[in-house]
Amino acid sequence: MKISNLIHLSFLLNETIDSGKSLPLNETADAIAAGTIFDMLGNQLTDFDTMINQKDKTYLLNEWQKILNTYSPHKYGVFNSGYCLILAYCLQTIMDIAGKE
Repeated sequence: MKISNLIHLSFLLNETIDSGKSLPLNETADAIAAGTIFDMLGNQLTDFDTMINQKDKTYLLNEWQKILNTYSPHKYGVFNSGYCLILAYCLQTIMDIAGKE
């Protein structure tokens, strides 16, 4: 997983949030748990499917499910927005990858 891909996704999420679009937190958490988050994001975010390949989706899903099962979204300051939850998970994954280097 390239950090640059996660940064690009983070910018895309930030742009989406800034445009006023929203995704319910509970639906997002449920989609992560069910393994359908990338289908959801592919339907919501322009260019998403071209920026993250299947191998990286598998890696991210595993990481995000671990985070979801370990921490409440409130740990990341997220109370309402599914997009903010994904952005927080991207940042956590960037920190985790950078810590391994």
